[in-house]
This record gives sequence, C-alpha cells and structure tokens, in this order.
Amino acid sequence: MFSMTPFERWTLGVSAVAVLFNAALFLGFGFQLRLLRDQIRQASEATERDHDQRRKGATLEFVTATLDRVGNMRRQGLPELNRAAVEPFTSNPADFSDQRNELTREYLNGYEAFATGVNLGLFDIAVVHALRGSTTIRSWALFEPWIQARRELIDDPALYTELERLADDLRVFAKAQGLPDVSIH
Repeated sequence: MFSMTPFERWTLGVSAVAVLFNAALFLGFGFQLRLLRDQIRQASEATERDHDQRRKGATLEFVTATLDRVGNMRRQGLPELNRAAVEPFTSNPADFSDQRNELTREYLNGYEAFATGVNLGLFDIAVVHALRGSTTIRSWALFEPWIQARRELIDDPALYTELERLADDLRVFAKAQGLPDVSIH
C-alpha cells in the first residue's frame, strides 16, 4: 500500500500537534473573550449603579436647596399649600405689579427648573416622589388656574409645562406604587 518515510511521519505528527495546539489556543481566546464580555457587562452595571446613586444624591441636594429657597419665600409671604391660603395669590394673575404674583411667579419658576431636571432624567423621580411628590402635585393643582390665565395673558401655552408634566408623572408613579392620590384642601 502506501508507505511513509520517517520524515513524513514526523511532519504529520508535528502537524497534528500544531492543529491541536491551535485548537487549544482558539478555545483559550474564546474563553478570554467570554470573560472580557462578562467583565465589560459587570463594569457597565457598576457604572450604572454609580450613576444612579449620584443622581439620587444630586436630587437630594437640589431638593434640600429648594426647601431652603421655599422657606425664604414663605418668610416673604408665600402661603402654605392649601386652597384658602393660595386663593388670594391666584385671584388676579393679570396684575403684573402685584407682589403676590411676583412671589407666585418666582415660586413656580423654581419649580419649573426643578421639573425640567427631573423630566430630563437628571434627578431621580423616586427620590422626588419620596421628598416632594405630594407638594409638587398640590402646587400644580393649586396654582393651575393662575398658570392657565398667565398662559393666555402672555400668549405662552408652554408656560410651566415641565411642572405640569412632572405632576402628572408623579401621579402615575404614586399609582404604580399603590399610593393614594393627593387631595387638595
């Protein structure tokens, strides 16, 4: 039949070892790529957790600063959030010289900036809901007549739309958590 020389047998043996070695290397590289993929996934998850934690911390800091600002506004005359106290502040939105309107505008402008941050995902809605959810919803509900009138007066239908959206989102968030709706009194 077919006979092989020693050199051919040796070459065939070396070739077989080389194939086995290359297969082992290929499997080793595949395993390393799999480990690398897992490490990248874990690093991505850790980064996301870190970003989430930082977002919650930033939310807490911003809410705290907002509480200080609202406290100063309360000392200037901004009422507590109940219908009877807020009504005098919302009764005449057309009077641009009324100090109550100026205080209301300042209060709502601060809330609009805050709502924009939440709506853009810069602030964490769960933290906002826990700290200021009911206050935000009540602020929108109590000042909505004033806001609607001002939208018409200055012909700006987008006025305080971020606050409106945040109040709606907080209601949906509360409902999803099984929490009661905020009442206004």
